[in-house]
Amino acid sequence: MDERFTAGKPPPAIGPAQKLVQLSAGEEIHGFVISETIWGVGTHWRRSAGRNGRSERCLEDEGFCQGCEDELPSRWKGYIEIWCRERSRPVFVELTLGAYHALMNALRTRQKLRGLLFHAKRKGKKATTALIAWLEECYHDLSFLPTPTDPEETLELLWNWDR
Repeated sequence: MDERFTAGKPPPAIGPAQKLVQLSAGEEIHGFVISETIWGVGTHWRRSAGRNGRSERCLEDEGFCQGCEDELPSRWKGYIEIWCRERSRPVFVELTLGAYHALMNALRTRQKLRGLLFHAKRKGKKATTALIAWLEECYHDLSFLPTPTDPEETLELLWNWDR
């Protein structure tokens, strides 16, 4: 907020500082893994939130969750930070549980996540088509990779957008 021109309550952020990518049908993404780990979270789907419904965080670990109380559908989502080759910037990619397990199977023979090549795509013509993700060894100089960031601030902003 620029105090020279604004007083009172500061305006809300225009959007998250970090881009979050949820692959649509037929879409794919490629990049270098920035993350040391995959950040996982339980979510609920609230149809009445936002314009078309929206995911919200499950708070059962904190003692009380309104989504659990309302018996909303729940699922796990994972987030991995990559340096996206197409966008030339860091982004978080949302992973399904199936994609997460595929990555974990690939990591059995590797010692680290950071610095690997990440690929993901959704085949088919529906957004509900399975998300396919895989990793490859990378032989590039990766000194350009930024320090990993936590997706929590980005997710909280998106979960509470227009509530």
